[in-house]
Amino acid sequence: MNGDQTTALPPMVDTHVHLWNLAHPSLRWGWLDTDDDHPVLGEIDPIKMRAFEMKHLHAESRFAGISASFTCRPRSGRRIRSRRRAG
Repeated sequence: MNGDQTTALPPMVDTHVHLWNLAHPSLRWGWLDTDDDHPVLGEIDPIKMRAFEMKHLHAESRFAGISASFTCRPRSGRRIRSRRRAG
C-alpha cells in the first residue's frame, strides 16, 4: 500500500447512547445529579454538561465513522433508533 491509499473503515453502530437535558421538568438523571463517582467509570465530572442532545451526538460522532446509533430513553425502557447516513 502506498502513501496515497487509505483503508476504509467498516460502518459502526453506536448501540447505547444516552441523551439528556437537565432542564426537562419531569425527568431526572440520577447518575448526573450526584457528586459521587460513577461505579464503573469513576469520576465523570469532566463529561457532565447541562444537556447532551442529538445535535451534540452528531457533532461528536460525525468524523468517527458512526453510521447509526440507538438512543436510550430514561424510564421508558424503549430504544429509539437514530439513523444518520455517512457522507
